[in-house]
Amino acid sequence: MPVSRLRYIIKIITICINNTLLICLNARGSMLNEILNTTVPQNTADHLLRWRQATTDGNEAYSQGKYRTALRHYDLALTMATESFGNAQDAEAAVAAFVIAHHNLADTYERLGSDALQRLHLCLPHETLCTAMNDVTLSEAWQSAALNHSRRTYAELIRFLSLHPHDHEARIVANQGAAGMTRNVPVQ
Repeated sequence: MPVSRLRYIIKIITICINNTLLICLNARGSMLNEILNTTVPQNTADHLLRWRQATTDGNEAYSQGKYRTALRHYDLALTMATESFGNAQDAEAAVAAFVIAHHNLADTYERLGSDALQRLHLCLPHETLCTAMNDVTLSEAWQSAALNHSRRTYAELIRFLSLHPHDHEARIVANQGAAGMTRNVPVQ
């Protein structure tokens, strides 16, 4: 799957998630609209800096039990990480940001009792990394970073399945394994 197609799929899913959050946030929806309408810088270093700040703000809200506020920050972090995916100079940092953003959202949705959205944020990064590690249009550094981080996404899927053993969708994604269905992945 070409990088542009992968980015398009990630963007569509992010938009769907954003729309779901807009519906759920009632009066706080205007704050999310402000975040979503903020001009995103094109410099990937700026994306990662904004990712870091959004993640820090989300972690603070999460630790205070303000899960809806944490969702807004983590969603912004995911947007920044998605914008950097496939084109940042530091593939390891960009892939880590992408995985962490998804897993922070998954943890928050777990606290809110939304198994479906938790599953989404566990399955999507694993599938994305499995696709990226086999994407010949990505550099070897990106393929390798995807492979390295797929072990973490797999471990989180297995943890989810230990709590939800009959979740068919998560089981299908987990059956790809820790490194996904690989072909011609560089060995280091």
